[in-house]
Amino acid sequence: MKFSGSRFLLVVGLSVVLDSKLFATTATLVSSANPAVFGAPITLTATLNPPSATGKVTFYNGVAVLGTATVSGGTAALAVTLNVTGNCSLVARYLGDGLNAPMSPFR
Repeated sequence: MKFSGSRFLLVVGLSVVLDSKLFATTATLVSSANPAVFGAPITLTATLNPPSATGKVTFYNGVAVLGTATVSGGTAALAVTLNVTGNCSLVARYLGDGLNAPMSPFR
């Protein structure tokens, strides 16, 4: 390769601004059985949007923690046995990751 003309170095300054806003996360929560049989195992599944979300989801019955599951492929599932009678208030909370905001409990 032949270069003609004068040689010079061009230095360009680059400034990058990172936006600290996280993507909003939404989800649906379903139970493998409704109604559930007392003492029988069920699976609670939270499906997140965006499906690229990673991290963990904590599942609750009211304010009692049932357990935490890892998000894989946009879903988190937890097998539980509910040893209570009557209605349950099942909720889950996505804890967020580096790109997706944590969410308030949902039903």
